[in-house]
Amino acid sequence: FNYLKGMVVSGDEKIVKPDPKLYYILLDRFSIDPEETLFIDDNAHNIDTARLLGFRTIHLVPEMNLKEELVKMGVLL
Repeated sequence: FNYLKGMVVSGDEKIVKPDPKLYYILLDRFSIDPEETLFIDDNAHNIDTARLLGFRTIHLVPEMNLKEELVKMGVLL
C-alpha cells in the first residue's frame, strides 16, 4: 500500500460494490483513467463491473499467486 495515493471505501461512501457509482467516485476523485487502473477483487460480480467500465482486472482466487499475476501483467518486475 506504500504506492497508493488513496482509496475509496464502500462503507465510507455508503455505496456497495458492484454499484458502478462507487467505481466512478474512484475515477473522479483521483482523476484516473480506468484503462490505466488495476482492480483486484475476490468477487466475480465486482470484477465484472470493473471490467465493463474499462479497468484492468485480476479476479483473486485462493489458489492464485498474486505476485506472479502482477509480474505477468507488467505491474511488478
